[in-house]
Amino acid sequence: MTILYSNLPPDAKAGKQQALAPHGGRLLAVSRRRGVSPDAIVDFSNNTDVLAESLTDRLIKTIAPELRHYPETEAPALTAALAAHEGVDPSQILPTHGAAEAILVLLAGLRPRRLLLVGPIFSEYARTANALGISVEIEPLDPDEDFGLTERAVTSILERIAQTNADAVILCSPNNPTGQVYERLPELAAGLTNTTLLLDQAYRDMAMDDDGRSATVARYTDLAAAAGDGVGVACIGSLTKTFACPGLRLGYVVGDAALVDCAAGIKPPWSVTALAQEAGTFFLEHKAEYNATRAPLPGLRRELAAAISALPGVARVLPSMTNFLCVRLREGLRPGDVAHALEDRLVLVRDCDDITGMAPGFLRIQVRTAEDNTRLIAALGEVSRSLV
Repeated sequence: MTILYSNLPPDAKAGKQQALAPHGGRLLAVSRRRGVSPDAIVDFSNNTDVLAESLTDRLIKTIAPELRHYPETEAPALTAALAAHEGVDPSQILPTHGAAEAILVLLAGLRPRRLLLVGPIFSEYARTANALGISVEIEPLDPDEDFGLTERAVTSILERIAQTNADAVILCSPNNPTGQVYERLPELAAGLTNTTLLLDQAYRDMAMDDDGRSATVARYTDLAAAAGDGVGVACIGSLTKTFACPGLRLGYVVGDAALVDCAAGIKPPWSVTALAQEAGTFFLEHKAEYNATRAPLPGLRRELAAAISALPGVARVLPSMTNFLCVRLREGLRPGDVAHALEDRLVLVRDCDDITGMAPGFLRIQVRTAEDNTRLIAALGEVSRSLV
């Protein structure tokens, strides 16, 4: 399929302001604006696995990629490693330049007429669909049910698809920004007909319950087995999050071979660099070591959630299976005000008000080391007392 810029809606050509969406992980921009070293700032606004940072630093120093030649477009070694990781054939894998490129090539290749986004969900889906001229519908989950994919929510989504004639639906599990794992995804897949189910699973490999066990998260193979008649299935993964390397940019698509081929026809050649290919393959060979680094996560998450819950201005901390927490502020407190006041103290959190399908009044906060978490609690305590 040929994609022409002349086919895009006028607002998709409006320039830099339209092209950029707010995100977490803005540490370097804040350090420049504030005139301080990046090391002076503690960034709770990104969702990478901070507990794995030292392992990644050590491993990356052993990699010496060949930079004199173009990288292999098909990334065969990385593709094979990802296929083994997902339990699929290599023809069902497409490595990408981060999850953001995976979103672009899937939507540009699939080009649905009408897309249903189950919110809250990463804002790049709506932004990319808008840039491609794809009609978007939002189905928000209920904040009073902690944004869970309940039986009622599954029914509502299926009804909404039928009402809108949506030919693609996208969900995120474990969810960003809530940390929820959707146990009813196979049930949803079974209820679909003649549509495409896309699942963002960027945080799947970091999902753990409170007892330290890996959470049961639906994979591509689970959804493909459950899917109804005429349903295509693809998932988006992110090695950036799992292996604490956001500067590397490394994601992938796993899905039906036809959908992967469709996305591959859009992806630019050489977008996955030689360094990213070699590092991703090497990191996957060390999965057991990465899993071991996450052993402290449930305890750190539990302690941080309890401390945040006790602060004035906090209404609720949502249960999470991931390395971040979603915090509901008390009525009258604006997340933007809290985030700005924390930035004054060189602590960054994610204001969720601009996230697609998100109810107002929430912050997303990464779970970091005990020392960092203590600094956050002190700063958030000062801010919440001053604003309440």
